[in-house]
Amino acid sequence: MAGLKFNTEKAYTGKVIAFMHDRGLKNLSDFAGIGATDVEAHPTDLAVDGDVAPTTQNHTFYALLFLFEQVLKRAIGKINALRSINAPRIPSVMSKAEVVRVSAGLVGIYLVIGQLLYGCGMRISHASVARWDGHPNDSRAAWA
Repeated sequence: MAGLKFNTEKAYTGKVIAFMHDRGLKNLSDFAGIGATDVEAHPTDLAVDGDVAPTTQNHTFYALLFLFEQVLKRAIGKINALRSINAPRIPSVMSKAEVVRVSAGLVGIYLVIGQLLYGCGMRISHASVARWDGHPNDSRAAWA
């Protein structure tokens, strides 16, 4: 796999091993009976049965393409595999009433962190490492 990065090699190897396992292939001579329909069926199976992301399906396709064209020196032709699609991402948002109820249960530093998370969109990972600057009694002096 000259010219490919090591991580790409590892990923391609994993995809090829999965293909071999899926098709019941044990060694190089077993590839003699494998054609474009098998190569097309594997990414399609991943999309339908495996429910994989489009990127995973693309990685599998390019790993098999590399295997056939560069290693086995065989053209596999046009592949029309069923494509995987991303599910729409629907954000979960609290209503104003829910925010008020949650805020009412918070006091002290937890209230300030809750207000930061809600008011400015700060991530919880940033709020957990926020530093407090200034006088200890001055609760208004904060920065992340």
